[in-house]
Amino acid sequence: KVLEVASGNGANLKILAEYFDNIDFTGIDFSEAGINESIKNQNKKCEMIKPLDLKYEKRTYPLNNLNYYLQDATNLNFDNEEFDLVFTCLGLEQMNDVKLQAIKEIKRCSKSNIVLIEPFKDLNMSGIRYLHHKSSGYFDLKYNELSDGNFKIIDYKHNYPCKISLKVGLLHLSKS
Repeated sequence: KVLEVASGNGANLKILAEYFDNIDFTGIDFSEAGINESIKNQNKKCEMIKPLDLKYEKRTYPLNNLNYYLQDATNLNFDNEEFDLVFTCLGLEQMNDVKLQAIKEIKRCSKSNIVLIEPFKDLNMSGIRYLHHKSSGYFDLKYNELSDGNFKIIDYKHNYPCKISLKVGLLHLSKS
């Protein structure tokens, strides 16, 4: 089971659900418009997969492995350790004021793995990146501040092509 926190319009999960039909995917977002868009497009053929050149069997619809819910990331309505993987993709960047509670909930719901793709503070400490990151009030934790007694850092990648004004890293945490 996989949970995306701040799933937005559902595009990430849509691609994954079409490609991995044996995994249950859940997306939550605080935006009612985002959830409505996700649900509206849930059973339409995903044209985003074609350019990725992924090899997969043609899916039948409706997708039975994909659900979206309107929820607040600081108070997730899921059981402890319900998901094998919980991930964000530029979702925490806009939750700076509530980041600690959202991270606490992400850790609570994860059985084993967390992947955060975010503009970590340590990647945006100088020049225009610093100004953009600071003025936008983006997620202001360094990647190594997310490790604790329950979750340890497995990997951290940050050499991805990016716009000059913001750099993003991928952090993989695993339950200790």
